[in-house]
Amino acid sequence: MKARFWVLVLFLILGNLAGAAVPDPGNPDTAYVECGGISQGVLAIKIMFVTDNVGDTNKIDGFSFPIYITNSNPAAKPVLDTSWKATYAGSAARGFSALSTYVYSNRRDPSIFPLQYNLIALNLQNSPAIGAGRYLFANLILHLEDTTTICVDTHRTETVTLFFLKPNNHKFFPKWKTNCCKANLAHKPGDVNSSKKR
Repeated sequence: MKARFWVLVLFLILGNLAGAAVPDPGNPDTAYVECGGISQGVLAIKIMFVTDNVGDTNKIDGFSFPIYITNSNPAAKPVLDTSWKATYAGSAARGFSALSTYVYSNRRDPSIFPLQYNLIALNLQNSPAIGAGRYLFANLILHLEDTTTICVDTHRTETVTLFFLKPNNHKFFPKWKTNCCKANLAHKPGDVNSSKKR
């Protein structure tokens, strides 16, 4: 209950901080899904982003990532690791003061799919904002019992949508590229492929 309370507080802070939407400065930023490896039944999927924003007022100071995850094989019994440590390990936002992971669907059960999963990162204590580059935002770590395909997309709720936040509290909307990752537990570790159409 305490964790849920603080997630609600973070949502309210984000809603109050995010002002009017503005055009993305420069070329459109892009967020996308990258298939990682699989080891001992654990599949790693990366949420990545690319930005060309420079200048103190255009860098990224916050993120709102509503994620929608589907599973093709019920026998795989996927379970999403929602711990902050696993989700934000190596993240460009790991130094931000407010990090949140929250399962929005299925009574907050990370083992029931499809699954709505909201990720929020806010810089509330003047940590360095994020400038131009290609970065990891979050890891999706799924424990599997059988071969399956996991697809990751974005979704929208009444309170959460996908956007990046600038230091002046203006938000902008990056492009989004979905992807599906095929995990084959019948083969050697690391056998995971993208089913993204090129």
